[in-house]
Amino acid sequence: MVGLSIFDLDTGPTGEYTESVTASNFAYFVSPLRPSSGNDISTTLAINRATGTFTSTATGSPADNPSDPRSLTDVQASRGVQLFFRPSLGYVNASFIVDFDASSGAAPTGRNLLFAGDSALCTPPP
Repeated sequence: MVGLSIFDLDTGPTGEYTESVTASNFAYFVSPLRPSSGNDISTTLAINRATGTFTSTATGSPADNPSDPRSLTDVQASRGVQLFFRPSLGYVNASFIVDFDASSGAAPTGRNLLFAGDSALCTPPP
């Protein structure tokens, strides 16, 4: 299978954003990813298996953005997902959406998202 890792799905410092990824043709997913600490952690993503949507639920800041997909903190690993696609399909179909809540009073800012290929930070699919 072909892996696609997505990191840093969060809501911004005051929760003014909702970030989500939807993929329609993945065969398997893993969330959370494995942190460098080896600790057992839980995902902070809302996962809708029926639609294949992974949505941020935890606030984040620039200080907790990952810079190395092979060395994640517990917080960074909790905000990631790895999707596995069957190579026979020949494509990956996914969309990334950022919703901004204008009533939050916050000024819109940029969002960070890190995509990577296969990661050693999760167990291979069964």
